[in-house]
Amino acid sequence: MRSPTASKVMFLGFDAAAPGLLEEGMADGWLPSLARLRKRGAYGRLRSTSDWLVSSHWASFYLGVPPGEHGCYHFLQWRADEMALRRPDPAWMIREPFWRQMAADGLRVVALDVPYTHAPRSQDAVELSGWATNELTFSPYASPARLKDDVHRIFGGSLRGTDRGLAFEKYAPRPLAELLRMRDGLVEILGRSSRLALELAEREPWDLFLAVFGAPHRAGHLLWSGSSVQGEAGHDVDAVLREALRDVYVATDRAIGELVEAAGADTHVLVFGLIGMAHNTSRTDILPVMLARILAGEAKAEPAHEKLRLAKRLRRAIPLEWRHAVKTHLPLSIQDRLSTFWRSGRVDWTRTRAVSLTGDVHGYIRINLRGREAQGIVEPGCDFEDLCDEIAEGLMGFVDSVTGEPVVAEVRRTDEIYPNGSRVEALPDLIVRWAPSPCAHTGEVVSQRFGRIPWPTPGKNPNGRSGNHTGEGFVVAAGAGIRPGSSLDPRSHILDLAPTAYALLGRTKPPYMTGKPLPELVAGTESPGRTG
Repeated sequence: MRSPTASKVMFLGFDAAAPGLLEEGMADGWLPSLARLRKRGAYGRLRSTSDWLVSSHWASFYLGVPPGEHGCYHFLQWRADEMALRRPDPAWMIREPFWRQMAADGLRVVALDVPYTHAPRSQDAVELSGWATNELTFSPYASPARLKDDVHRIFGGSLRGTDRGLAFEKYAPRPLAELLRMRDGLVEILGRSSRLALELAEREPWDLFLAVFGAPHRAGHLLWSGSSVQGEAGHDVDAVLREALRDVYVATDRAIGELVEAAGADTHVLVFGLIGMAHNTSRTDILPVMLARILAGEAKAEPAHEKLRLAKRLRRAIPLEWRHAVKTHLPLSIQDRLSTFWRSGRVDWTRTRAVSLTGDVHGYIRINLRGREAQGIVEPGCDFEDLCDEIAEGLMGFVDSVTGEPVVAEVRRTDEIYPNGSRVEALPDLIVRWAPSPCAHTGEVVSQRFGRIPWPTPGKNPNGRSGNHTGEGFVVAAGAGIRPGSSLDPRSHILDLAPTAYALLGRTKPPYMTGKPLPELVAGTESPGRTG
């Protein structure tokens, strides 16, 4: 039973928003819906598990535990038993998202487009995902099935594979006109997502309403600066794209405002983001070459996939648009195998001591450890420790050829960051945090011992992403008991959001959850609600 003192709760995700840009928009008035919420309630930035494992945030949020417990860090994850990268499957997830547990306990729940979620096994909640979701780890779903009629009516079916869609991305710089058309498509998607959310909020009974707007995520990657643009792009192009990014933020703010108004004054509203956005610092495109040279101990070594010269020439001869059009019509499993092949090629595991895993921001390295990997060759103990030190020392020796500054800020052992947890062994062994400068400015990187490595696309990002993630989120919240104009403690964490939802709905959070209710948002909370 629902507590008679509990409030209805509306959680609205502003996916991958840059907190600094939000704060500017609230202060200057071009994000009026968020500004009104901020005036009525509380605001603060949130620490995030994405500080080290960039794509761990959604699973951490909805499972209520850090990555060492759930093991999710990317849409393609290493499988030690297969010696390959694979997409997570529902059976691998440790439990159901918190809102499904709430629904099973009798609360009325509506959840729309939460990324990284698989189809529910029961129909306790009204739920769908994958139609306007930036990350499509699992196949789209609608539960109950009647929701598909609403989706088809509003979206015309799934937006997968279309230029207006969110699920697939062309990984290359694009003409400015194409990026501006993408901006228009994202604004249109936001309008349709808002329409669907409003219909369900008004039609379906709910205690918890959770909806995530994914368009700002894609906009942040591709509209951050002119380094996303094909060809020459000066400061005037930077300004055009920043204005385009603002357009998407404004459209998201408008959608949020419509839902807040529909929710009514007796509803607690929390607008949140789990991960931030800033200029792209990632040098992961050249990490495989850096690692190959360190492992070989000389300056001319190449990773396995770089040795496939004929195959690479054939691939490059096919225009990007053609490759993209074909890829989007292939099953996800085949797409993943192609991505893995082009990144790692044919690896001889009898000689490979470590491998660079896929990553969007930080670099991830996995040691081929005997007894853990199916074909492991590195002995646990001293050999493992020495190899980790060897790789870290080698990476720290690479500098930018122009500035002379290191391109790697630090290399950390994952077992030092997450020393405990049932899924620690699923995570990479080493995490490479890059220097904070924009990667597009890189000319080539140089090591006295391991030679020179040219940047693939001077002045640009190889994947066309001018913006990339930072490890901070935010929340702005209003409702009964929340002091107007208040601020959150800077120690607040994304792991505190699910426990806060439990508290606002008059329920006790499950004992396995790491976080605690945020005291600024939950009247009467005694504990400080902090996550270590």
